Amino acid sequence: MTILIQNGQVINPATGMNEVADVLVENGVVSKIEKGIKEKADRKINAKGCFVMPGFIDMHVHLRDPGFEEKETIETGCRAAAHGGYTTILAMPNTKPVVDNPDVVNYVHNKAKTVGLVNVLQVGAVTKNQEGKELADIEGMVKAGIPAISEDGKSVMNAQLYREAMEKAAKLGIVVLAHCEDKNLVNGGVMNEDVNARELGLGGRSGLGVLTHKNYSSYTFWPKAAILPVWQTANAASTLDLRKGLQFETKNKTEKYTKDVAFGCEMCYTKS
Repeated sequence: MTILIQNGQVINPATGMNEVADVLVENGVVSKIEKGIKEKADRKINAKGCFVMPGFIDMHVHLRDPGFEEKETIETGCRAAAHGGYTTILAMPNTKPVVDNPDVVNYVHNKAKTVGLVNVLQVGAVTKNQEGKELADIEGMVKAGIPAISEDGKSVMNAQLYREAMEKAAKLGIVVLAHCEDKNLVNGGVMNEDVNARELGLGGRSGLGVLTHKNYSSYTFWPKAAILPVWQTANAASTLDLRKGLQFETKNKTEKYTKDVAFGCEMCYTKS
């Protein structure tokens, strides 16, 4: 079967193409991209005013199957992905049962094939039942086709266990999709921990910030209190006052920085 997509704004990252052109697809494979294609086609699509580009990949979706089909199913999730231009999706493992063994991986992959709309790659859990106590059958799930492991929105608080999982992932050639959140630092926080949080009387989440300046090494600080020591070396020391800014004191001079932008766990400073 041949499909001719005409008059679309074709974006091809591989070649840097970004212009109005036609795309000829023969038996599911793009065979020609150029202006004014004249070949006959079984189906013609007028894509004027639309973008034509390679399919997107969504690294984090929730298909909810097995166990929570009242929220989503593999079919509805795949239909939504296809409608939005996504041709490959990675499904998170927080189902019921949790995707922590090859059987559940095979279940999702086989069911996705019956739908046949997009490529579904099931992600495996890092630990059994996502409880953070014992590693899941990572090697078995890799053999079943997982491209990555993840605890989705959960944190693996046992650092040694997580290290073992990462080492195993590296050995098996898969990716770790990490939820980088320390539960002990969240502490019921609902916004970034700073002066605004204290003024509003809301719980803040502390974050690790990194500041770099061309004349100095990187300075790492915890925005935990209004004033606190940050980092000290033989040549420099600095203190952070969230209300007054960051001040460097070196052997030769003092430079002061005031807060310009704060978002997430990062703070950007401009020289005052």
